[in-house]
Amino acid sequence: KGTVAGYCIDIMHETLPIIVEVNGDFWHANPSLYESSWVNNVNKRTAQEIWDRDAKRLQDLKDAGYDVIVLWQKDIKNNKNYVSQIEDFVKNYLTNS
Repeated sequence: KGTVAGYCIDIMHETLPIIVEVNGDFWHANPSLYESSWVNNVNKRTAQEIWDRDAKRLQDLKDAGYDVIVLWQKDIKNNKNYVSQIEDFVKNYLTNS
């Protein structure tokens, strides 16, 4: 964990400019589960407002010089190989950097 561009980060590589964001389906309104007009009953934001906020965050992190990997809760739960695929991505990143 750490802070980049004013954002609390889920996972950061210690030496490489790689950030991993783990998005909960409900809190980040997973587009594969929610329509843009859906309203989160807790924070009263529409899915579109949540997506716009997340897009700004992603762009700010990229502007700060980081590559960002976004993992969705649904994908992690439904695919036991998902984490190993991310590990392979990071190894490939190291090889090609």
